[in-house]
Amino acid sequence: SFFIGAVRVLSFGVMAFGCLLAALALDDLGLHAPVPLVAVGDASFSLYLLHLLAMEWADRLRAAWLPPGGPVLTAFLLALPLAIVLLALAWYRRVERPLFEHVAGSAWVRRVSAG
Repeated sequence: SFFIGAVRVLSFGVMAFGCLLAALALDDLGLHAPVPLVAVGDASFSLYLLHLLAMEWADRLRAAWLPPGGPVLTAFLLALPLAIVLLALAWYRRVERPLFEHVAGSAWVRRVSAG
């Protein structure tokens, strides 16, 4: 219903705004995010693009190879977010960043940005 959707959007919006304010306050105090968190932030676009595909693959793997319920499934589901983040980091370092650097350094980009 509309009410439930509105409450969900408002609650996540307030939480996100609070996180933003906390991050800005910590930055003003000279405290910075840990290096692993910065790396995940750098790879966030790769994470955004890959997470649904990785979850689909994981679901197919789970359905084909893992028994329903039990400790093996629990371990699989607990490890899944970490595996998806590691996949996104690898994709960022091996595909996204080299491609960006190649395009950013191309003659066409220099011509266009020169005016």
